[in-house]
Amino acid sequence: MTNCGDCPGPTFPKVKLTTEITQNLDRPIEKLHFGTCLKLAMETGACPIDFDEIKLTLENKFGTEVVLGTHSY
Repeated sequence: MTNCGDCPGPTFPKVKLTTEITQNLDRPIEKLHFGTCLKLAMETGACPIDFDEIKLTLENKFGTEVVLGTHSY
């Protein structure tokens, strides 16, 4: 778990590093969740992150499903 690293934050380096660490521990990432706070920021705070673009890029680069939000609320 990590924070977004500010707006829009250094998302890709953190995912790359986390993926390398978890693979070395033989505990690969099954899904990558972007926090509910990001979902709320995009809906109400005009967050500039294009989730669909980031989702596609991350899924293609790391082969891991990307999900927006961690809760249904």
